[in-house]
Amino acid sequence: MWLLMAAGTIGFWVLIAILVRAILSDRAPGPGPALVPSPLHVLADRLARGEITLEEYEQRRRALTGVSAPLDRPLPSSSPASASAGSPSAASPKSPLSVPDPTKDRHRTS
Repeated sequence: MWLLMAAGTIGFWVLIAILVRAILSDRAPGPGPALVPSPLHVLADRLARGEITLEEYEQRRRALTGVSAPLDRPLPSSSPASASAGSPSAASPKSPLSVPDPTKDRHRTS
């Protein structure tokens, strides 16, 4: 009879250990859901790797964002003096193209 009682006690504690482990494994932080980069991030990555040209990037970005205005329009000048031909800013205008940061918005915060 004492063998049956010992086996029952051991079985009880094994069952408790299994239940505690199952409950704690559900709460343990795992790898979480896979974060998928946005299409604009993928496009920016392809441009950075040199897989596509700047013109292809601009065309595809316009298609993704739905912006119909061309990006190669001149920027408005802040003063008439800066628009002169001898000005360094007139020789190399800043690009209105904004490349999204591929690492931004990929990581979730708790």
